[in-house]
Amino acid sequence: MARSKDSVSEVTLSAMSKVIDSRRLLYFYHVAQSKRFTAAEALLDVAQSAISRQIQQLENDLGVQLLNRTGHGVELTESGKILYAHAETILNEMGATVEEIQESLHSPSGSVSIASPPSFNNFVMADVIEEFSAQCPAVRIRLIEASTGGVYSHLANGDVDLAIVTYPASSAKYNTQQLMSEPLFAICHPDHDFAKLKWIDLKMLNTTELILPASLQGTRSTLKEFFDMGDVPLISRREVDSLPLMLQLVRRKFGIALLPLMACMSDVKAGRVVAVPLMPELKRTIYSASLLNKADNPWLQTLKAIIVAKVNLKITH
Repeated sequence: MARSKDSVSEVTLSAMSKVIDSRRLLYFYHVAQSKRFTAAEALLDVAQSAISRQIQQLENDLGVQLLNRTGHGVELTESGKILYAHAETILNEMGATVEEIQESLHSPSGSVSIASPPSFNNFVMADVIEEFSAQCPAVRIRLIEASTGGVYSHLANGDVDLAIVTYPASSAKYNTQQLMSEPLFAICHPDHDFAKLKWIDLKMLNTTELILPASLQGTRSTLKEFFDMGDVPLISRREVDSLPLMLQLVRRKFGIALLPLMACMSDVKAGRVVAVPLMPELKRTIYSASLLNKADNPWLQTLKAIIVAKVNLKITH
């Protein structure tokens, strides 16, 4: 429930009566931490007498004694322990606020955000970000990594300006552009029975353990259509949306995964896994999608053009 103006004013006035002087709090914190005025003097480069006066004033402000002076330094009173327990957090928050204000003076002139699956990120996004940063050095670019099934939700919710997806949007509120089409392979351990085959047909996949994407959208929907074509059930005891975890499970001989080469090229080249073609060939198509109501973002078209160029460069090389 929204507060009334009167209640907000009461809160503000209450807070004003309980404000702690930041310099006095800083001096107290360092004396309490080191338990010596001499150590605080050296660290703060402030005379002991000035530190002592400020802490005494802080005690007057709060109406409590914070420190007991001893012959060897200081000890915290019960009130001092309470203040010390909160002092570091308060000082850090104040410091962070100052930094944020200073950063705002040099804030980028714009921003653009994208959500894409791990396989696409591994394939080309480092090159995309490098080129975008070179062309638009003052613009902030933000990337969210999500499973192929979860990328659209970030776009639909307005969290990002652009999404890399594996199926075109059916809604007219999206602008969709095809980027590439790539075959999927059976990714298996080198010791797996399938590893030495020239190709694997659909019926054979029904005889082995599969590691499938957990999300019902994205690549999982492509696999479902492929299996339905051969009247083969798409079943797995292990479903994960993490690409690194999926590859770990393959390497640990928990089953085979159906992935594009760009998702596991380093593992294939290193001999940790083997990629076997499928028969008939199974392909997935990659699209970029953006909301039409975000078309006025001046950096969105630049980002899309860079993605297209970098994907084409990767494919041709």
